[in-house]
Amino acid sequence: MGCIHNIPTYATVGGLIAAGLSPWQVLAIIITASLVLYGALTLNGHAGAKYGIPFPVLVRSSFGIYGAMVPAMLRGFVAIMWLGIQAFAGSTAINILILNLWSGWGKIGGSWNFIGLHLSGMLSFLFFWAIHLLVLHHGMDSIKKFEVWAGPLVYLVFGGMVIWAIHAAGGLGPIYSQPGKFHGFSESFWPFVGGVTGIIGIWATLILNIPDFTRFAKSQKDQFRGQFFGLPGTFALFAFASITVTSGSQVAFGKQADLGRCRYPRPFQ
Repeated sequence: MGCIHNIPTYATVGGLIAAGLSPWQVLAIIITASLVLYGALTLNGHAGAKYGIPFPVLVRSSFGIYGAMVPAMLRGFVAIMWLGIQAFAGSTAINILILNLWSGWGKIGGSWNFIGLHLSGMLSFLFFWAIHLLVLHHGMDSIKKFEVWAGPLVYLVFGGMVIWAIHAAGGLGPIYSQPGKFHGFSESFWPFVGGVTGIIGIWATLILNIPDFTRFAKSQKDQFRGQFFGLPGTFALFAFASITVTSGSQVAFGKQADLGRCRYPRPFQ
C-alpha cells in the first residue's frame, strides 16, 4: 500500500487520462496491471516466505556470493533514485502550500537557482528531506509506526479530494462519461497495452526484491492473502480516487495545454 498511495503513482494515473484514455479504460488498465503484478509478486515472493531469506541472499543462487553484490547494488541505486523522485514531489507540495500561505515565498532568492531549482524550492526540498532523516533517526521500526497513522491519513485526504471533485464536476456521471480519443478495439489495444506495461514497469524492481518483505510471512497463505489485499484492491481504490480527481478537474475547469502560462484554469465552457 505504501508503494501505491504516493504522488508519482497519482501522476501516472493522471497521465493516462491526459494521454487520451477514458476513465473506464484507465481503471481497466490499473486492474489488469495489478492482477499481473500480483501473480509476479507472489511467485517471486514464494522463496522469501519459504526460506526466510531476503533478495540479496536469494540472488546468490544464480549470481554467486560475490556476483550477487552487483544486482543488489543496482537495486539500491534504483531505490535512491525513487526516493529522490518522491522527495522532490513531496517538497513541491510543501512549496505550493507555503506559497498559498505567503505570496512572497516564491520571490525569495530572486533569480538564484541550483540545477533549475529556485531558493524556495530548494528550502522546501531540504525541509522535506529533514523530515525523512528525523523519522529514520529513530530506527527502521519508526517507519512502521509512522505508516500506521500516515497511511490512513493519505486515504482521508484523498477522500476529501474525491468529494471535492464530485461536487465540482456535478456528480460522478459527468466524470466517467468522458470519452477517450481511442475508439474501438484496434485503436485502443496498443494504448491499453502500453498503459499496462507502464504500470508494471514502475513495480519491476519490487518484483525482484519482494522476498525482502515476504520473508516475514508466517506461511505462503499469509503471503498470498497479504499481497492480494494490499495490491489489487488497494490499487483499484486509489486509481478510482485519482481518476475521479483528475477527470473531475477537467470537467470542472477544462483542459490546460500549458500550466506554466496560465495561473488559473480557464472555466469549462
